[in-house]
Parts: sequence; structure tokens; C-alpha cells
Amino acid sequence: MSKKTRKHRTYRKKLSTKKRNNSTSKKYRKNMRSNALARGATSDNVSVNVNCCMCDKEIRREDGLIPVKCLTKYGTIRAHRICQECWFDKFAKEGVNHSCPGCVKDLPLNGPPISNQGVIDLTED
Repeated sequence: MSKKTRKHRTYRKKLSTKKRNNSTSKKYRKNMRSNALARGATSDNVSVNVNCCMCDKEIRREDGLIPVKCLTKYGTIRAHRICQECWFDKFAKEGVNHSCPGCVKDLPLNGPPISNQGVIDLTED
């Protein structure tokens, strides 16, 4: 097999993998949305709205920015969100306290509540 043939095969293989991954991700996103709609969600509430912890403006969860300390402590689902306007105008300026304003104000976390039920014993006596 010549070098030219090997290069061509490698290029074809890389190209087909990229196309396959791109189409898979599109199909995955489409399926996730249709699954949410099948579970009873309307197209309006598929993306969950949360409140900005600085100005209390309602924003989409995907559009909100998360302070690093809150992200590491609570994760992406439950962490406090800050709208982009507050982030760039108030929070991210030099010389400003960068701790999470939602944690400082003791605001409730976003997302589903964690149950403190403990362990349930399902064994028969």
C-alpha cells in the first residue's frame, strides 16, 4: 500500500468519524427534547427557569453563570445562577468579592430537593 493510499484512508476515516459524532449529538439532543415532551412537559418548560441570585430576575438555567465556589460545592444542577448582566456589571469586576452572592444571602438552592430519608430497609424479617 502506498503512502498516498494510506493518507487517503486515514482522512476518510477521520472525516466519517466527525460526521458520525456530529449527527449523533444532533440526534441525541432531538431525542432528549422529544423524551421530555413525551413525559408531559410542554415546549415552554423544557428548559427550567431559575432566579438570578443578585437581582432576582428570572432567567433560563442554561443562560445563567455559576460562581466557581458554588459550582464545586453543589454541582451544576443545584448551584446558584447569576444573569449575564449582573455577572459582567457587578460580580466579575476587579476588587469585588467573588464568593457566591446566593450563598452569602442564604438563598435556597436550585433544582430538586435532596431527600434526607436515609436508608430504607426492604428486607423481610
